Amino acid sequence: MQIKDLAVVWQQGLSTSLIDVDTAQKFIVEAANEYQAWGFLKASGGDCLMNIDGDTDLTVAEWGVIKPLASLFAEQETALMQEASRVASHEPFGRSSSEIAQDIANFRNEYMRKWAFYSAPETI
Repeated sequence: MQIKDLAVVWQQGLSTSLIDVDTAQKFIVEAANEYQAWGFLKASGGDCLMNIDGDTDLTVAEWGVIKPLASLFAEQETALMQEASRVASHEPFGRSSSEIAQDIANFRNEYMRKWAFYSAPETI
C-alpha cells in the first residue's frame, strides 16, 4: 500500500491527534527514512538512496515497524501543539513532549536496529 493511502487510514484512526493527513504522511515518510537507514524497503530493490515519498509502497511487515515510530512522532507533535497553547490558558492532556522524545530515542536504540536491520547472508 502506498504511503499516501496509509496516511489517510492511519490519521483517521488517531483519536486524540491534532495533526492533518499531510502531516501524518510526513511522519510516515520520516519513519520510513529511518527504517531505510537500518534495512531496505522492499520497494527500493536494495537501493538505500531511494527517494521516499507518498507514492512509495510499503509491505505489511515494513508498516508494522514504521507505524510505531510514526505514531510517536504524531504524539510528540500533538503534545508540542498543546504545550504551545498554554499561553491561551489551555491545559495540555496526555504525556509531555519530553516524555515522548525519550520513547522515540528508546525505539530508535532498541527496536529499529532489531526489526529493520538487514544483512545479506554469507556462507563460510
